[in-house]
Amino acid sequence: MELGLTGKVALVTGGARGIGKAVARAFAREGAQVGILDLLEDETPQTVAELQSLGVKAAGYITDVTDVESLNANVQKIAEELGGAHCLVNSAAILINVAKIEEMDAGMWQRDLDVNLTGVFNATRAVLPFMQKQNWGRIVTLSSVAGMLGGYGQAGYSATKSAVVGLMKTVAIEQARYNITANTV
Repeated sequence: MELGLTGKVALVTGGARGIGKAVARAFAREGAQVGILDLLEDETPQTVAELQSLGVKAAGYITDVTDVESLNANVQKIAEELGGAHCLVNSAAILINVAKIEEMDAGMWQRDLDVNLTGVFNATRAVLPFMQKQNWGRIVTLSSVAGMLGGYGQAGYSATKSAVVGLMKTVAIEQARYNITANTV
Protein backbone atom coordinates (compact mmCIF):
# COMPACT_ATOMS: atom_id res chain seq x y z
CA MET A 1 0.00 0.00 0.00
CA GLU A 2 1.34 3.42 -0.96
CA LEU A 3 1.28 5.77 2.02
CA GLY A 4 2.56 8.84 0.20
CA LEU A 5 5.76 9.05 2.22
CA THR A 6 8.25 8.73 -0.64
CA GLY A 7 10.57 11.71 -0.48
CA LYS A 8 9.13 13.03 2.78
CA VAL A 9 11.44 13.58 5.75
CA ALA A 10 10.48 11.84 8.97
CA LEU A 11 12.15 12.64 12.28
CA VAL A 12 12.00 10.11 15.11
CA THR A 13 13.02 10.95 18.66
CA GLY A 14 14.26 7.89 20.49
CA GLY A 15 14.72 6.29 17.08
CA ALA A 16 17.90 4.33 17.70
CA ARG A 17 16.27 1.28 19.30
CA GLY A 18 13.00 -0.24 20.41
CA ILE A 19 9.70 1.11 19.12
CA GLY A 20 11.38 4.23 17.74
CA LYS A 21 13.75 2.13 15.63
CA ALA A 22 10.85 0.04 14.33
CA VAL A 23 9.05 3.26 13.36
CA ALA A 24 12.18 4.58 11.62
CA ARG A 25 12.48 1.32 9.65
CA ALA A 26 8.82 1.51 8.64
CA PHE A 27 9.31 5.05 7.35
CA ALA A 28 12.38 3.94 5.37
CA ARG A 29 10.51 0.99 3.85
CA GLU A 30 7.87 3.47 2.67
CA GLY A 31 10.53 5.60 0.97
CA ALA A 32 10.82 8.41 3.51
CA GLN A 33 14.16 9.98 4.38
CA VAL A 34 14.70 9.46 8.12
CA GLY A 35 16.31 11.60 10.81
CA ILE A 36 17.12 9.99 14.15
CA LEU A 37 17.34 12.10 17.33
CA ASP A 38 18.55 9.93 20.19
CA LEU A 39 20.86 9.92 23.22
CA LEU A 40 22.39 6.55 22.36
CA GLU A 41 25.87 7.19 21.00
CA ASP A 42 26.54 3.64 19.76
CA GLU A 43 23.10 2.68 18.48
CA THR A 44 22.31 5.93 16.63
CA PRO A 45 24.96 5.58 13.89
CA GLN A 46 24.22 1.85 13.60
CA THR A 47 20.53 2.58 13.04
CA VAL A 48 21.36 5.27 10.48
CA ALA A 49 23.54 2.80 8.55
CA GLU A 50 20.77 0.21 8.66
CA LEU A 51 18.26 2.72 7.29
CA GLN A 52 20.65 3.77 4.53
CA SER A 53 21.01 0.11 3.55
CA LEU A 54 17.28 0.20 2.77
CA GLY A 55 18.02 2.73 0.03
CA VAL A 56 16.98 5.99 1.67
CA LYS A 57 18.85 8.99 2.97
CA ALA A 58 19.18 8.93 6.74
CA ALA A 59 20.91 11.08 9.33
CA GLY A 60 21.28 10.81 13.07
CA TYR A 61 22.35 13.16 15.79
CA ILE A 62 22.99 12.51 19.45
CA THR A 63 20.23 14.55 21.01
CA ASP A 64 18.72 15.02 24.45
CA VAL A 65 15.09 16.09 24.00
CA THR A 66 15.37 18.10 27.23
CA ASP A 67 18.14 20.28 25.76
CA VAL A 68 16.21 22.78 23.63
CA GLU A 69 19.25 24.40 22.03
CA SER A 70 20.78 21.08 20.93
CA LEU A 71 17.42 19.70 19.81
CA ASN A 72 16.64 22.77 17.69
CA ALA A 73 20.12 22.72 16.13
CA ASN A 74 19.88 19.02 15.28
CA VAL A 75 16.39 19.34 13.80
CA GLN A 76 17.76 22.17 11.65
CA LYS A 77 20.71 19.99 10.55
CA ILE A 78 18.41 17.12 9.59
CA ALA A 79 16.07 19.44 7.71
CA GLU A 80 18.98 20.89 5.75
CA GLU A 81 20.63 17.52 5.13
CA LEU A 82 17.51 15.57 4.16
CA GLY A 83 15.27 18.28 2.72
CA GLY A 84 12.76 19.37 5.32
CA ALA A 85 10.71 18.06 8.21
CA HIS A 86 7.38 16.56 7.18
CA CYS A 87 6.71 14.01 9.91
CA LEU A 88 7.66 13.75 13.56
CA VAL A 89 7.28 10.73 15.79
CA ASN A 90 7.84 11.49 19.47
CA SER A 91 9.12 8.15 20.73
CA ALA A 92 11.79 9.20 23.25
CA ALA A 93 10.67 8.35 26.78
CA ILE A 94 11.89 6.92 30.04
CA LEU A 95 10.43 4.52 32.57
CA ILE A 96 13.22 4.31 35.10
CA ASN A 97 11.71 5.82 38.23
CA VAL A 98 9.57 2.91 39.37
CA ALA A 99 8.50 3.79 42.90
CA LYS A 100 5.33 4.32 44.86
CA ILE A 101 4.39 7.98 45.22
CA GLU A 102 5.51 8.19 48.83
CA GLU A 103 8.90 6.79 47.79
CA MET A 104 9.42 9.19 44.89
CA ASP A 105 11.40 12.35 45.39
CA ALA A 106 10.91 15.58 43.49
CA GLY A 107 13.92 14.86 41.27
CA MET A 108 12.49 11.54 40.10
CA TRP A 109 9.15 13.18 39.32
CA GLN A 110 10.81 16.07 37.48
CA ARG A 111 12.98 13.78 35.33
CA ASP A 112 9.85 11.93 34.13
CA LEU A 113 8.20 15.25 33.27
CA ASP A 114 11.31 16.62 31.57
CA VAL A 115 11.80 13.70 29.19
CA ASN A 116 8.32 12.30 28.65
CA LEU A 117 6.31 15.52 28.47
CA THR A 118 8.60 18.50 28.01
CA GLY A 119 10.70 16.53 25.51
CA VAL A 120 7.58 16.02 23.38
CA PHE A 121 6.78 19.73 23.67
CA ASN A 122 10.35 20.65 22.69
CA ALA A 123 10.51 18.35 19.67
CA THR A 124 7.08 19.43 18.47
CA ARG A 125 8.02 23.10 18.73
CA ALA A 126 11.27 22.43 16.85
CA VAL A 127 9.52 20.99 13.77
CA LEU A 128 6.52 23.32 13.61
CA PRO A 129 8.24 26.16 11.69
CA PHE A 130 9.16 23.72 8.89
CA MET A 131 5.69 22.21 8.78
CA GLN A 132 3.97 25.60 8.86
CA LYS A 133 6.16 26.92 6.04
CA GLN A 134 5.32 23.95 3.79
CA ASN A 135 1.67 24.00 4.95
CA TRP A 136 1.76 20.29 5.78
CA GLY A 137 2.91 18.04 8.59
CA ARG A 138 2.19 14.92 10.59
CA ILE A 139 3.01 14.52 14.28
CA VAL A 140 2.53 11.26 16.13
CA THR A 141 3.34 10.90 19.82
CA LEU A 142 3.61 7.59 21.60
CA SER A 143 1.58 7.35 24.78
CA SER A 144 0.81 4.25 26.83
CA VAL A 145 -2.07 2.40 28.36
CA ALA A 146 -0.51 3.58 31.64
CA GLY A 147 -1.64 7.07 30.65
CA MET A 148 -5.26 5.92 30.82
CA LEU A 149 -5.14 3.31 33.57
CA GLY A 150 -2.18 4.28 35.71
CA GLY A 151 0.39 1.80 36.88
CA TYR A 152 1.71 0.66 40.23
CA GLY A 153 4.93 2.54 40.91
CA GLN A 154 4.54 4.57 37.72
CA ALA A 155 3.10 7.89 38.88
CA GLY A 156 5.45 10.06 36.83
CA TYR A 157 5.33 7.88 33.72
CA SER A 158 1.55 7.51 33.84
CA ALA A 159 1.00 11.22 34.41
CA THR A 160 3.21 12.19 31.48
CA LYS A 161 1.67 9.66 29.12
CA SER A 162 -1.77 11.04 29.95
CA ALA A 163 -0.55 14.62 29.55
CA VAL A 164 0.83 14.08 26.04
CA VAL A 165 -2.69 13.18 24.89
CA GLY A 166 -3.93 16.64 25.91
CA LEU A 167 -0.86 18.29 24.44
CA MET A 168 -1.37 16.64 21.04
CA LYS A 169 -5.08 17.52 21.03
CA THR A 170 -4.08 21.16 21.52
CA VAL A 171 -1.42 20.96 18.81
CA ALA A 172 -4.01 19.47 16.43
CA ILE A 173 -6.47 22.28 17.12
CA GLU A 174 -3.88 25.06 16.82
CA GLN A 175 -2.08 23.71 13.76
CA ALA A 176 -5.04 22.47 11.66
CA ARG A 177 -4.97 25.70 9.64
CA TYR A 178 -1.50 24.64 8.41
CA ASN A 179 -2.67 21.15 7.39
CA ILE A 180 -0.69 19.72 10.31
CA THR A 181 -2.22 16.80 12.16
CA ALA A 182 -1.22 15.63 15.62
CA ASN A 183 -2.19 12.28 17.10
CA THR A 184 -1.30 10.09 20.03
CA VAL A 185 -1.08 6.32 19.91
